[in-house]
Amino acid sequence: MEVAVYYFTFTGNSKRVAEIIGKALNCRIFEIRSFKLPYIIWLLLSFIPLLEIPAKFEKVTKDAIIICFPKWTFNCPPVTYFMRRMNAKKIGLVITYGGFDEKRYAEFYKGMAKKKAKDVEYLLIKKDAIDEEKIVGWLKGFLQF
Repeated sequence: MEVAVYYFTFTGNSKRVAEIIGKALNCRIFEIRSFKLPYIIWLLLSFIPLLEIPAKFEKVTKDAIIICFPKWTFNCPPVTYFMRRMNAKKIGLVITYGGFDEKRYAEFYKGMAKKKAKDVEYLLIKKDAIDEEKIVGWLKGFLQF
């Protein structure tokens, strides 16, 4: 199964995870690019559930995609924008986090992804404990190889 890997990052943690996945799958990774805003502005915007902020990205052409992105307060507006404009049969969400309430956040995005794909799974990665073996292990289960 061919997979495309997308990521949105502010601090670089989600990009690092996407690079690990891209290396493991021997595939390109694609950035979800949005405005360069100060962190405090992104934080304030993340308090608005379902808010979308326009983003640029390569068109999704694969049946399976993995999206790497950070856990913000309630929402990651560029990722919400991306998810509403893509389709896939299988979606993996890899969420980096540093705070709390990450499972609720992941379930929120899983629900959004279920509107686009039947098969949706997620992996939570603590930003100060990025473990390549854990990521590759999850990939094997997600892609069933």
